[in-house]
Amino acid sequence: MRLPQLRPRLRMVAELVPPGSTVADIGTDHAWLPVYLVQQGICPRVIASDIAEGPLQNAAKTIARASLQEQIELRQSDGFSRFAAADATCWIMAGMGGTLMARLLSAAPWLCMPSTVLVAQPQSRPNELLDWLRENNFCIEQELVCRDHNRTYTALRALYIGES
Repeated sequence: MRLPQLRPRLRMVAELVPPGSTVADIGTDHAWLPVYLVQQGICPRVIASDIAEGPLQNAAKTIARASLQEQIELRQSDGFSRFAAADATCWIMAGMGGTLMARLLSAAPWLCMPSTVLVAQPQSRPNELLDWLRENNFCIEQELVCRDHNRTYTALRALYIGES
């Protein structure tokens, strides 16, 4: 079953995901983005995580309606706390503030390795995230902007470039 079209904000995030990536969607909420990534053939496998049980129940319903339980794993996690570097090749954080994103990234120093790809769409305080990326040797490879429900959203793909 196909789900309704993604809103422009989430489609923009999906555009930044490298094809063939194994993705971890941190703070998935409803799992619309993971379902889209698998249905469009962008990703063979996605881990959809959230801190709370309620959003994970909503995500489970979305995934079941799309019959993608084999390709999308659900995981309850506070940010990256229940993850390891080998779990994904692309890490997505969308729909949370830049301050929270920076705090979650700071708690996962293992993300600072050459193979790390981060896709982020901060809802507020993007400078907090940008400062963290710069201070931790990530470069912004691509940045996109869109309008969605009369609001401007920005998303970026950042790569770890190592110690400077």
